Amino acid sequence: MKLKLLARWFLVWLLLVSTLVSPRSVWADPTDTGTIVVTGSVPPKGTSIQTKLDLDLPQNTLKQGQEFLVTLTYGSTNTSSIPLTFQATWDKGQVAGATEPSVNLVEYVVGSATTAYGNVAPVVDTQNRSITWTISSLPAQLQDQTVSFKLKTTSAYTGSNKVSMPISMEVISPVGATDRSAKIHYQYEPESNSSGGSTAATPTPTTSASPVATAGAQVRDTGVTRLQFEQISLKTVGAISARIKVQTNQITGLVVKHGQEVASLDSSLLVAPAASLTTGQDVVLVGLEPGTRYYFQVATSAQPDVVSDVFTFETSTKLPSVMAREPRSLTVSQQRTLIYSGDVTTDSGEAQLPIMVAKSTVMDVSLQIPDSTDVRNVELFIRSQGVLGASTEEVNIDELSSTSTVMTKVAGDTFIGKLRSPVEAGNYELVTVVEDIYGNIEENSVGDVSVVAPFTILDAKTGQPLEHAQVKLYLFNESTQLYSLISNVSTSIPNPVFSSSDGTVSLNLFPGKYKAEVRLSGY
Repeated sequence: MKLKLLARWFLVWLLLVSTLVSPRSVWADPTDTGTIVVTGSVPPKGTSIQTKLDLDLPQNTLKQGQEFLVTLTYGSTNTSSIPLTFQATWDKGQVAGATEPSVNLVEYVVGSATTAYGNVAPVVDTQNRSITWTISSLPAQLQDQTVSFKLKTTSAYTGSNKVSMPISMEVISPVGATDRSAKIHYQYEPESNSSGGSTAATPTPTTSASPVATAGAQVRDTGVTRLQFEQISLKTVGAISARIKVQTNQITGLVVKHGQEVASLDSSLLVAPAASLTTGQDVVLVGLEPGTRYYFQVATSAQPDVVSDVFTFETSTKLPSVMAREPRSLTVSQQRTLIYSGDVTTDSGEAQLPIMVAKSTVMDVSLQIPDSTDVRNVELFIRSQGVLGASTEEVNIDELSSTSTVMTKVAGDTFIGKLRSPVEAGNYELVTVVEDIYGNIEENSVGDVSVVAPFTILDAKTGQPLEHAQVKLYLFNESTQLYSLISNVSTSIPNPVFSSSDGTVSLNLFPGKYKAEVRLSGY
């Protein structure tokens, strides 16, 4: 009975409360003439942004070593000023007949990018192959503004097929603007055909009779040899440090400014001229924060007004489990013949012999990378000694006509790949770039490569190549101090071999001392 009474009183209380807070008890004053003000902003439409992309090409198909100009036109039809961010990108080139892009066909010409409206400097990202301009306030109705930069074709691809590569312009903000794109076409020109009628770009003169003023390289009118940057490349990226390689055309000290904002490069690092009196120097930035984007700019101490572009990179999110993940146990073979085997991390102090290979021949490479469970990507490429920042690209289908490859993990910590030696004889180095899942990037030189002309048989008087000459090979025996005929049964080396129509003989030999006995009817 008591519970029923309590329940009734509770219902009565709810009714009283609902009556007191009912909207019917709230009355508006009809004499109140106050107004409600609603504020807000409407973002600009992407359709109000003007975009255009132009390529200044000397001819329809480019050859290796050619520079060309890329021009971006931008503007706004908006009735008020707006912020604008736009970007130029260049992708990998695609070999004719290939299913996907695979060749890093061009490289950015340092110092060639110009400033945007309001003297906004370009930001170059060589890792992602892009240049970005960020304008905080573009005036209303301002149109037909331009920026430009230069790209240069490399000779990393030496095949006979044509290669096409897209170059794009994208407006990042505001969204909805029309993207623009164009393509360049490239075809390798063999050395024998390039003499006399070379289409390579005219070299930059070494003297200056008039001032040169660009965003990336401001040079004084001195009438003497100009100090300039030839290459700036990011070599190593970690969680708390990064290593930059800077190449100039003269020996000079460097001043590197860096920071987390383009407008606030408040950290400065002074680098004295290299003790070895070389024009290439390593610059190490330390004390960085993990997972953070940084910007840097390089000036020269000899001529402070010679200033590079602004470059950018992002540090890794954490340090790798192995601080120096250097490759080990390198082996190189050609046509199943082992031509080199060794530990690339040896500290014996002995000078290692270079890997001897003929021009434009395919090599099978295998190496060990310790603790590779978190390794995402391994690239292997051949770079001319003294040349910095060579482009890397995936192996392509055109008979492996590529001086670089993305390696494949096969078992444990073993990675394998194929690449083709350069078409020009000379001294090179074999380089790996290891990237892990956290963003750490480490570059290491794993061996020297000596590219030589193939074994060739010529007429001593005329110098003409001789075909069908027979070559017998003998290997020197250290124990007997005698030359012994190489067995083509117990080794993978064919013996004898015969010269082709150009007088060359295909030989893939393991390290040793050899004697060749050559015979040809009539000689």
